[in-house]
Amino acid sequence: MGNVLGRQFSTNKPNQKWVTDVTEFKINGEIVAYQMASRPLLSMVDEMLSKAMMVLGKDQYPLLHSDQGW
Repeated sequence: MGNVLGRQFSTNKPNQKWVTDVTEFKINGEIVAYQMASRPLLSMVDEMLSKAMMVLGKDQYPLLHSDQGW
């Protein structure tokens, strides 16, 4: 699929693009969900995404970017 996001992190409305990093504490923009664990596990990411999806409206389908490949 390639680099769809192209480092263009800005949007003109909420829930168009989500970015995540499971190893660092960098905050840029609104936090829609978070999950903590002693190490990065797929279950941690799955729980965080489940929480995050609860904030989406009916017709919102954000592009999710993770530099860790989750």
